[in-house]
Amino acid sequence: MQAIKRVAQILDLFSLEKDELGVSEISRETGLPKGTTHRILRSLTEENFLEQGEDGNYRPGVMLFNLGKIVENNISIIKVASPVLKELSKKHVCASHLAFLDGKDVVYIDKHVSNHFFEFASKIGMRVPAYATALGKIMLAYLDEEKVRKLFEGFHFQSFTPNTISNINSLLQELRICRERGYAIDNEEICQGLKCYAVPVFNLYGEVEAGMSLSKPTSLVEEEEEERIISSLVKGGQIVSNRMSGQTTDDI
Repeated sequence: MQAIKRVAQILDLFSLEKDELGVSEISRETGLPKGTTHRILRSLTEENFLEQGEDGNYRPGVMLFNLGKIVENNISIIKVASPVLKELSKKHVCASHLAFLDGKDVVYIDKHVSNHFFEFASKIGMRVPAYATALGKIMLAYLDEEKVRKLFEGFHFQSFTPNTISNINSLLQELRICRERGYAIDNEEICQGLKCYAVPVFNLYGEVEAGMSLSKPTSLVEEEEEERIISSLVKGGQIVSNRMSGQTTDDI
């Protein structure tokens, strides 16, 4: 923990006004011994978090740039998707979510719940297994199958309900269906009594950047309502994807 705090101290010194710093200045500002400072800087440079110029000064490296772009992109997606999710939640009296895929997990980055008696336990920042959720399945569906196989190699599929996918072959078969129809359904696979529908959000390059979903108690979803939910969600996903690509579209 001490090492992490020291790294954080050093990285926190960089700003738009001070994008280059020398060893002596970093040592003085952090209060760390010069030898300790030099060792940390060397490690950060080796891992591309910092880079060293010919003058010996250090500046933020490509790894920090990549992490910054991820944060920037997530914030951008939230700004674009949030109004659409809010409208969908209100229209269908349900919960709506925005999430991204992180390995074998889904991470919620935005959520809206209509004024309804059913309270959803999901929270922003919460991680849930991708294979047991509509959001996870729709994002996994656009990955190469071999990549999915490798991702779940040796993985134990936990059963949350009798409907939970239990092995890699069943998952791949489900992903093919999701990809063909353009949306995924969680039919009480992670929580009994709850159905969820999800669509992908594409970026400018046609890559899946995130997923959008609508969740509602199974008892409140009849066949006609399910069709309306899916239709609205597919259109909402297209709107967000188009806006992420700089295009404008009609409202839902």
